Amino acid sequence: MKKEDNDGLWQHNYWVAACLDILGQTEAMKDIDFVNSQMSEEDRKLFEKGVKKVYQSTQLLHDTIERWVEKSEKTPPPFQNLNNKEEQFWETTNGRPLKWQRFSDGLIVYASLADPLEQSPIRPIYFMIGGCAAAMLLMMAHETPIRGGIAMGAACEFRPNELYGPVLATAHKLESKVADYPRVVVDNRVHEYLVRIHRSTGGDKRGDSDRAIATHCLDLISTDVDGNAVVDYLGEGFRAHTGLSKTDPIFDKIEKFIESEYEKHRTDKNSKLAFRYALLLNYFVWRMKEA
Repeated sequence: MKKEDNDGLWQHNYWVAACLDILGQTEAMKDIDFVNSQMSEEDRKLFEKGVKKVYQSTQLLHDTIERWVEKSEKTPPPFQNLNNKEEQFWETTNGRPLKWQRFSDGLIVYASLADPLEQSPIRPIYFMIGGCAAAMLLMMAHETPIRGGIAMGAACEFRPNELYGPVLATAHKLESKVADYPRVVVDNRVHEYLVRIHRSTGGDKRGDSDRAIATHCLDLISTDVDGNAVVDYLGEGFRAHTGLSKTDPIFDKIEKFIESEYEKHRTDKNSKLAFRYALLLNYFVWRMKEA
């Protein structure tokens, strides 16, 4: 749907969008809400820790997603363990690259699903899910967990990198109300869309390519204990597509961070946060102990 007005052209189409948010920023900001060159050693340590958590972690999240947005423009994909047939699928599949916009201490990643027939709308979805998985790993390794939601729906791009509409409301609701603990929840619409393409039959080489990409997307998604589909950033699918192994040092860092947070909140009798990190620890142990 298009509407002319004095400001130009509105394009109300269908989009897929991910909303990511850094947890714990409000508390961290309390330790840096001043400028004082004569601070005590204790205050200085709190200040440095706060600066790292607030500014460095925000930049890390933005840099991680920006790299995956850049990857979405390239063919063949920069992943390992793809056979020749899979690489051929990627090389013949074009799609609009991902877009992203800053949103306070978080960000929005999105892509149009209204591309011309010669372009594949499913290609950027793979990079969106992969980018969310990479961000979850890196942020946790830097002791700054994130939470997110991936949704599909209508919206309008007023200007380049400025999306607004129902799809963002849904993605934000998934992040703020459904995810609860550090994870990225995938909306039913997105999951059903991927499953439908994965199970589709017929078509030409483009159809084969879309089915292959849908399969890769589903490899990066699992069902959590509450029945929600989530980005499986510790799963075999993501490790296979990035060349990571369970012996990579990043997993040791993540395990130590999760255990430390769980014990801290348990000792403080903070039931809300202790329960969240218990769920996170359960996910980590489950994935790391798989054969």
